[in-house]
Amino acid sequence: MENRIIAFDAGENGGVACVFNAEPPRSYEARRRAFVKTKFHNLETNKEGFKKLLKLAPNVFVVEPTGMHYIRPWLDLCWENNVEVRLVHNSELETYRRNGCGWEEKDDPHDAFALGCYYYDYWREPSRFIAIKDPETYQLRDTILRLNALAKDCTTRRNRITSYLAQYFPEQKDRISNCGAKGNPPPFYAWIADRSDCPKRERTALDKQYRESVAFNPEGFPYFLQRQADQLCEMEIDQFVLDRELEQLLDHPRYRRYHASFDKLGMGKRIRATLLSQFYPFETFLTPDGKEIVDRIRYPNGKRTKHYIGRNRFMACLGMGCKSRSSGKKDGKVKKTGSALCKNVLWLWVFSRIEVSKRAALKNEYGQKLRAFFQSEKKELSNDAGEIFKTIEKIRSEAEEIGSKKILELLVELYDNLPRRLKRLDLNKVTQAKVKELLLPLARERTAALGVKMLYRLLLAEFNR
Repeated sequence: MENRIIAFDAGENGGVACVFNAEPPRSYEARRRAFVKTKFHNLETNKEGFKKLLKLAPNVFVVEPTGMHYIRPWLDLCWENNVEVRLVHNSELETYRRNGCGWEEKDDPHDAFALGCYYYDYWREPSRFIAIKDPETYQLRDTILRLNALAKDCTTRRNRITSYLAQYFPEQKDRISNCGAKGNPPPFYAWIADRSDCPKRERTALDKQYRESVAFNPEGFPYFLQRQADQLCEMEIDQFVLDRELEQLLDHPRYRRYHASFDKLGMGKRIRATLLSQFYPFETFLTPDGKEIVDRIRYPNGKRTKHYIGRNRFMACLGMGCKSRSSGKKDGKVKKTGSALCKNVLWLWVFSRIEVSKRAALKNEYGQKLRAFFQSEKKELSNDAGEIFKTIEKIRSEAEEIGSKKILELLVELYDNLPRRLKRLDLNKVTQAKVKELLLPLARERTAALGVKMLYRLLLAEFNR
């Protein structure tokens, strides 16, 4: 391999780079000696730093994405100059620095050298590196992340204003006001901030209501409340602009064949943008000829079973994968793995389209199936948990009557093995309503997992046409 590799450990204002013209030695001791002889280059994030990088004439640029905003200028520079980029996951580098290079030191030069060694060890295995999105999908992900962060800030600001209004305008403290269809600021908050773009009709009505308030002040609202309302108006306008930008990105021809599947499951633009930016393109979960990836295994007892590898990878990508951990006689625990962001949006999708009242719920065949599954899961979990705790109460009362320490110890052991959510219950004050409250998130999670399976099947049918 005649590539000229640049391994780069990025930071806030630049980074440290080292050049590899040949494969580094394999042994720990030889790599230590090679590290001492290696020349490292300090590159700043400016024109001079960019010139130095291009002067090194790299064919491959290997970097750890510690901060995507820090490394984005360097990635753009490499893409513009046809330099291959490889991203090494943070957790992979931490393990490799210790096991692959045999050192405990943690600084920029050691990280840069370890990145170069990692590339030479695994350059033939693309799965060892983070998949790089195409520019359109990268922009889609960047937009939805900014939109989510902005929505979170708006919620915080809105709650703060609500708490202030409990003192300064209690009659309207719970009022909800949103942007207009043309991107105008929320009228209620624009009125509080005394903005000129507050519609005259709303201003007149709110002035009248405020004069009749028990907290009416002829001088108006205090400055800090007006300031908070003004900032919220600007944030809401920014959200409106980003929403329009998101619609344009989702309308790209490459995403059009995905929308029919999302529509059948009642997923809105923010949810589909989050999921698309995570798993696109869907072909990566299929065989080269576009078929489902299935592994057929024959067990020693003669039974055959199918492992749906493509579907399982798809679910793990969207935060609904499972992994087990066990050792020896210790029973294994199964936990969810994958994108936390996708988990959150799928949970919100279940909450807003499946769990809600029939008037607002998804009404097609997929919605009915998901709603029936959610209701059955909720009922089954509640009944099972209720029976468990009734049995625990009965055992506890009888054990206390006869004074059996052994039974009480077994009861404690049983309690320790219960799911974490159920441990929050007081064993002496178990109620069916409390059990339902604690187990409801688990029912939502299982329903979201079924929704992801449905999405996979719909997309598979679409791509097999």
